[in-house]
Amino acid sequence: RRQRQMCIRDRFLIVAIFSYRGGVVMPKIDNTCTEYPNMTQVLDQMLYSKRKMQNKSQTILANLMGRSRNCIQQIECHEHMPTFLTILDLSLALELSDKEFSDLMLALLKAFREDLRLQDEREVWCEAR
Repeated sequence: RRQRQMCIRDRFLIVAIFSYRGGVVMPKIDNTCTEYPNMTQVLDQMLYSKRKMQNKSQTILANLMGRSRNCIQQIECHEHMPTFLTILDLSLALELSDKEFSDLMLALLKAFREDLRLQDEREVWCEAR
């Protein structure tokens, strides 16, 4: 079986699943929680929970966005960080008010700044070793 080669953007993404191969469980440790824990938390609290509160399935949300259900699943399982356009699509599909959208954008900006600070600290720590 040929393994999929990892593209450049994948190296910073979290894959929070375990692969079962030949009797050995192999965790994939790169995921959005690792690189962008604060942004992941904001998305969980402000978008993914909104879908559940509205009782929309991943399939219904994906259809509203013109995306696949797998796209929604990968984002909600922290396999991929959504792009800005995907966040816009999610916001429209979830019918966020202007205030909710504004709050989301400000929270994501604050979280992104904090994640960059954490990444810088991690790099300094790794270089010191």
